[in-house]
Amino acid sequence: MKRSAAVLALILSLMMIFFPGCISIEIGTPSPSSSPSPSASAAPSAEPGEGVEGFKKINPGDQYDLNGDGTMETIALITSSASAHYTICIGAYEYEDEASDILTGDIYVANLFEGDGKLEVFVYTPGPSDDPETYWYELNDGLISGLGLVPFSPGNMQMSGDGTVTGRAKAYFVQTFIYDAVYRLNESRIFFEDRPQYVDMDTDVTMLQQLKASVGPDDGSAKNIIFIAGEKVTLKRVDLKDWLEIVSRDDPSKTGWVKVTDGFNIDGINVYYIFDELVIAD
Repeated sequence: MKRSAAVLALILSLMMIFFPGCISIEIGTPSPSSSPSPSASAAPSAEPGEGVEGFKKINPGDQYDLNGDGTMETIALITSSASAHYTICIGAYEYEDEASDILTGDIYVANLFEGDGKLEVFVYTPGPSDDPETYWYELNDGLISGLGLVPFSPGNMQMSGDGTVTGRAKAYFVQTFIYDAVYRLNESRIFFEDRPQYVDMDTDVTMLQQLKASVGPDDGSAKNIIFIAGEKVTLKRVDLKDWLEIVSRDDPSKTGWVKVTDGFNIDGINVYYIFDELVIAD
């Protein structure tokens, strides 16, 4: 019995050395936000942070120099199988947050800006309706800061080292469709979508009824372009706020713009009564 107790004590001591702070486990209630975790002497990292290109999934307890001060920080995550609350653990500090849905439990390190000597951390949830989100964090001056979310899954995400994160995003405007999106940090270091004026929808549909359109996306212009029932058209571009461009497939020179209200109504009529073959998904 004495020998077994000694072995157990040795195992616990090794865990404290190699996994300081919190380790990746499931619990019912996360620890309070921003409270320091117990810390032990840092163990050598098997994968130095400076070797990260783009982003990579790591193991709980892996160590990286996130803030470029030459000290390795242990990175881990506390999640709950019954709640979307979670706690990010970096070194001796914790940051409590909540996602739109329960996390996968995976942790990633990323190199947003190549050459700045720093790394970022993000976690991932596939979302309640397959609407993926990654939640991002950084360590500066001994504090963990949230950088906001980016609506991509790790498998649908690219980084070029200039601070941008690109991927395919889901939109709900006229129909459900996927488009190329770009996210970057603003002056407050929060992710925002750097969206162009128009994005491509490029969906071929058939007119279910007649629709009058304007020459350009101008609410005051005359509606002198007429698309008739049965005409084959392409829903070409949208601004994801108010305007939809329609192009006739029989006569590509015939192009018109219509105003969309509430995302799904044109002239007070739901778009599903105007266009056939729209994609409808949650």
